[in-house]
Amino acid sequence: MLLLVFSVICHLKVQGHTCDHDEYQDKTLRELPPQKLVKTSHTISNPDDREPIRLYFINSSIGDASKDPSYQCTSAGQMVGSVACQESDIVTPEKASVIKVTMENVKRYVESFIKVDPITGPFGISVGGDYSSLDKPAQVVDTDLAILVVARPYGNTSSTLASASVLGRESTNRRPTIGVIKINPSVLPSEPQDYNSGNRQFFTTLVHELMHVLAFSQGTFDDWYDPLTGLSHDKIIVNYKNKHDMDQTFLSTPRLRDWVHKRFNVHSSNLLDFGLEIEDGGGAGTAGSHPNERLFFTDLMQGKTYGIAYIGPIFFMSLEDSGFYTINSSVRAEIEEDFVYLDISKTSRTERINENILIESGWHTFPKSYMCDKPDTSMCFYDYATKGVCFLKKSTKGSSEIPSSWYNPKNQTYIGSDDVLDHLPLIIPATASYCRNPDAPAELKKQAGFETYDPGVYAETYGNQSVCAMSTLFNDRMGGVLPSEVASCFYAWCGTDYRVRLVINGKEMFCKEPGMRFTVPGYGGYVVCPPGKAACSNLPKKKLINMIDVIPDRGPIDGTNLIRIHGYGFDEFDKNDLSIRLGPVNITIIDKTDTNILAQVQSIPESIRSSLIMKAVVLHGEVAGNPEITTDLEGMYTFTSKTFEGV
Repeated sequence: MLLLVFSVICHLKVQGHTCDHDEYQDKTLRELPPQKLVKTSHTISNPDDREPIRLYFINSSIGDASKDPSYQCTSAGQMVGSVACQESDIVTPEKASVIKVTMENVKRYVESFIKVDPITGPFGISVGGDYSSLDKPAQVVDTDLAILVVARPYGNTSSTLASASVLGRESTNRRPTIGVIKINPSVLPSEPQDYNSGNRQFFTTLVHELMHVLAFSQGTFDDWYDPLTGLSHDKIIVNYKNKHDMDQTFLSTPRLRDWVHKRFNVHSSNLLDFGLEIEDGGGAGTAGSHPNERLFFTDLMQGKTYGIAYIGPIFFMSLEDSGFYTINSSVRAEIEEDFVYLDISKTSRTERINENILIESGWHTFPKSYMCDKPDTSMCFYDYATKGVCFLKKSTKGSSEIPSSWYNPKNQTYIGSDDVLDHLPLIIPATASYCRNPDAPAELKKQAGFETYDPGVYAETYGNQSVCAMSTLFNDRMGGVLPSEVASCFYAWCGTDYRVRLVINGKEMFCKEPGMRFTVPGYGGYVVCPPGKAACSNLPKKKLINMIDVIPDRGPIDGTNLIRIHGYGFDEFDKNDLSIRLGPVNITIIDKTDTNILAQVQSIPESIRSSLIMKAVVLHGEVAGNPEITTDLEGMYTFTSKTFEGV
């Protein structure tokens, strides 16, 4: 029975969804009237004078097929163009509500931080082709960007969740003013989603598609400019043919370029123009308008998604580099998410990434810790927020693996299954395995082979405070444990010290270092601490006195010796407000800097010495007047049997 259970939780599945923006954009452009080719003349704009963007989602047809005649499914078997409608393509009232409420959440989210030069008068909504019969106003007012929203079938073989296209622009700055978002009604969630939803894939998909209209599109890149000068950027697109005879394309606008250089330690003069690489794989719909998947996997704007998508630096810097928009910096500081993938400092103390990662095969330039070698092995994804799978296949001499010097230079038997990730042997997020989605267990049980999955058997907890950790924990009355470690989800909390505190079956475990193992009452096996900098990146962090260690970490049983407490951020607190003790023993702070506290252990009464000898005690700190700021670090100091005089 144990081996059967292990087989179920170990063999998680992966499912990718693609974005077909470029293909959809090309189709809509062919349907628009011919546009005059004119040289763009941008106006000079003071970003500080811009106002919050006003979005208008034109969605009256959602749930009312009469307002989108011949294009919205009303019955199974109905033909919409060359696509046969399935039952799942019909937009029920429940589906219409999911779309409209989620779109309203997207509107509220985007309007909170994007500013533009406002359009002062009305402008017309004049579009033809597939949208000529769509119900829409002749013109809109008090609007800076109008989006047609439609729900139309994609066919039962499509992996696309939604598509978007620009339909109209300003005549001077060429900022998009009219667009369309087409939604696949067969893959909608059961409930509306927002930024804070545990499962928010539909929400992030809509933000992704809206971003294609706003700025991030192959058809818009050439219009990006500097609003302070009114001039186009010196270099926007940089093309490069690498030594593998492969063409690469980079966005070289200021913010994106500087961010890439800092992230990948770019210093060589021949690489200084290289910024954000643009994806060249994934077919006509994906290539050209997405960040390169190999380097920016799980970013919001990735062309192929496995569920999670982080709204991070690329999103905000692209908006600013376009010149069309200004970002509300205070709101950005609150909502910008940390992009953990390939930020090796969060998972390793010894590995480094250098600039060659931009132009060389990932087999030679990726951190070794990122590469997996056992097909279908259960592993935590690199962000430690979701379970993952080592997603490999046997190498064959197929067209998708040419040139081999890039895709398989080491002639490995197994290579990565995903061609958009350049067949690198990477961990892929598993389906229905996002630890912060409380509905993940129910979603997983709907998959074949997982019908009996019970998270309680493995001490798992899914929720917005959960992290992924490797574990052999198993609740077996016969005393069994899992035969090897598997990725599991557990409730946790993080402090401003970026250390994880796992809370499993009522027991809190302080992860002083990644890799520490803990046992849990009522379960066989153990759990392994994840890297704190990665696991804590996108979790709320409780404010702490950021103490790291005590030097020396042991001392005489009678006290009165000096110790140094190492940490950071101590300047935030007045010395007289800090109260620190080792177990029950108070210490007196003599002096402090931002990173060190010099203190003396107070004299220890003889009556309690025997209870302390050779027992690791808690380092406790608190701040007067701020009872919510407390720190407890287990096992940080040991009282020895020697006395201060050495007797």
